[in-house]
Amino acid sequence: MRPTEVQTQCLWIDRQNRSFLIKEQYLLQANKYFLEIK
Repeated sequence: MRPTEVQTQCLWIDRQNRSFLIKEQYLLQANKYFLEIK
């Protein structure tokens, strides 16, 4: 069964959001680390 356009788009958006959240987490960690060094 082929996924519909909508399902595919939802999956794509979900993936984008996840990678965005991961980047956010990474930046927060980096910030904390940076502040601790100062």
